[in-house]
Amino acid sequence: MKKQNDVELEGPIEIGDINKVLKDETPLPGAYKWSNLNLTDEEELKELYNFLNENYVEDKDAMFRFDYQPEFLKWALMVPHYFEEWILAV
Repeated sequence: MKKQNDVELEGPIEIGDINKVLKDETPLPGAYKWSNLNLTDEEELKELYNFLNENYVEDKDAMFRFDYQPEFLKWALMVPHYFEEWILAV
């Protein structure tokens, strides 16, 4: 590992017990289910954009909506070497 001022620049934030990591997905209530998002699929990307645009607001009075464009969402979520299986939805 590279060090700069006695700080490691790469590696785990903290080392934990891998045996404590759940092997199965956490069950969700009712009709909810886990789903992977395929951000290369324009329809799924548009669905994510619409969901965030219509439901994600900045203030308690719902006056200011975030408007993350699909291109920005792809840029933010599909970083180099990203794991597609980590892009989840409920």
